[in-house]
This record gives sequence, C-alpha cells and structure tokens, in this order.
Amino acid sequence: MRQQELDRHYQMFHLPCWVFCPLPGCKWRGNRVDEFNKHWNTHQYNQKPAPEQCQIYNVKMVLDWINDSQGGDFISVAQNFAVDLVKERALELERQEWLEDPWGRSVRGGKPTA
Repeated sequence: MRQQELDRHYQMFHLPCWVFCPLPGCKWRGNRVDEFNKHWNTHQYNQKPAPEQCQIYNVKMVLDWINDSQGGDFISVAQNFAVDLVKERALELERQEWLEDPWGRSVRGGKPTA
C-alpha cells in the first residue's frame, strides 16, 4: 500500500473530520478537500475561503506523527490527540456541536463508522 493510500485510510477510518464549512449555520465536516469543494459549490458563494479558514486541526501533523511512530498502539494515542484538537477548536469557534460529536460523523460504540 502506498503512503498516500495509507494516509487516506487513517483519515477516513481512524481520525476525526479535519475540514469544515466556515459559513455561519453550516454544519458540514469532512476528511477530504475535494469533498469540501463539492460542498462549497452547493452554497453558490462567490469567494472560496482560504484553506486555513476551513481546517479544524492539522491532519498532516497527526499523520506524520502516526507514520513516524515506532509501533505500539500509537493510532489510539493519535486519535485522542486529534479529538482534543477538535474540542479545542470547537471552543475557539464556538461550535458546541463539535464538543458533542468530535468525530464529525455517526459514532457507534465509541468508534467512528465509515
């Protein structure tokens, strides 16, 4: 498996959503910039926000951390770290719903579903 595919797997199945729609009242969150771009087009808004305006946390930093780890149960450590980053950003942006659902997608048994 190529690193890009492995990183995408981590993003989709092991880490909380890291990109969001910054428009007031919009609750969209996801794990891929291309999906955000599709979502953004539904708003029919002229000016697209800068990437940093749509980022909940730095997913590349977390992925690098996972990839540089030396074994062990590092994914669960990275998951907890990413969830804490989501909660911190939720407080910063006053997005209370993120505190209730830091993963940004349906959750069953404490783990995200695909």
